[in-house]
Amino acid sequence: MLHITNGDSVANKLRQGAVQGEVVAWREIYSVGPVFRDMAQRQNREIRARYLERNLGIPREEYLKEEQERILRDLNRFSVAVPRL
Repeated sequence: MLHITNGDSVANKLRQGAVQGEVVAWREIYSVGPVFRDMAQRQNREIRARYLERNLGIPREEYLKEEQERILRDLNRFSVAVPRL
């Protein structure tokens, strides 16, 4: 089971509790900065990463790690995905 949260606060609480499965904090704020139709393209992610680092202090390397994308590519390995807002 995969639990997807909106940010780290809820994710950390779930990890400390008795929740079974993997917990992922979805860290994306599409309302800020440039967003492209194809966010999978490296060039588009790079432009967005530079903007977020310059304007919000989010480290470019952290944004480009693609941890979230890796989990989405492997989503079929989970029997259930639970969004936690």
